[in-house]
Amino acid sequence: MKRLFSIFFIMTFLLAGDIVAYASSGYLTTFNNTYGTSTTKLNTCSLCHPTVPSLNPYGNAYKNNGRNYQTIEPLDSDGDGFTNMVEINARTFPGNPASTPGISFSLTTPNGGETIPSGSIYKIQWTATSPATQFKLQYTMDNGLTWIPITTDFIGGTSYDWTVPTPSGNKKYTCLVKVRGYDASAKKVGADTSDKPFTVEVVKLTSPNGGDSLISGIPHTIIWTTNDTVNPVVQVKLYFTTDGGTTWKLIPATITGNPGNYDWTPIVTTKKKNCKVKVVLKDVSGKTVGIDVSDSYFTIQP
Repeated sequence: MKRLFSIFFIMTFLLAGDIVAYASSGYLTTFNNTYGTSTTKLNTCSLCHPTVPSLNPYGNAYKNNGRNYQTIEPLDSDGDGFTNMVEINARTFPGNPASTPGISFSLTTPNGGETIPSGSIYKIQWTATSPATQFKLQYTMDNGLTWIPITTDFIGGTSYDWTVPTPSGNKKYTCLVKVRGYDASAKKVGADTSDKPFTVEVVKLTSPNGGDSLISGIPHTIIWTTNDTVNPVVQVKLYFTTDGGTTWKLIPATITGNPGNYDWTPIVTTKKKNCKVKVVLKDVSGKTVGIDVSDSYFTIQP
């Protein structure tokens, strides 16, 4: 009798094992047929089982959701920050939090040091790999204290033609751009910001801009270029300093409109080495809409 019972027990155990193995194999076949993974590392019982017959988080999600793989695609079964569908597409295990997609995500331009004209069209560019498939962009002009949306809706691709905003004056090395990446289910999967600040320039003084040697009594043409301004320029005021900016003197001139140049005759009695010029743009109400100063010092010889 004991012998018959032992034989019955063994046969039942083996049969149950065959049923489990058959069931697991059938579920795996369905998975492979659904996602085209038969030749990938996901074609294994480890997809759902740490050890058979126990289930990992993905296996439990499959079991508890009607054994329907599509139903659990938007879930993050293993809690690693990636949806099951993202992991399957990346060929990582959705039931193992230690197995995550490798993401390459980088903003390439503007990435720091650029000078971008106000009001211009500038191409923001970045690189991204799956699962990042849609993006949003932001910018700051105060070194990150406040961020303003460039795009409110998701955009595709890896570049965007940005209409650069027009500030009330030059923003020298205080501007940054940020790109944020999302997967197909709108879950954030990465972000990157300009490595260093860049400049948005309204007006640029080009001469004298540093290193020049002017001679007292001989005219020198002050030259500046203007990009987009918040209001039309109706008047320009010019200033100069000979003491490194401690004091500024108005160059007596009536400059209406915005001609972009003015012939200035400097007068000194001794050599001045710490000189700069400042250009200030005014709108009809007298409000400053642009200002720039020589980048470095120039000299005025007597």
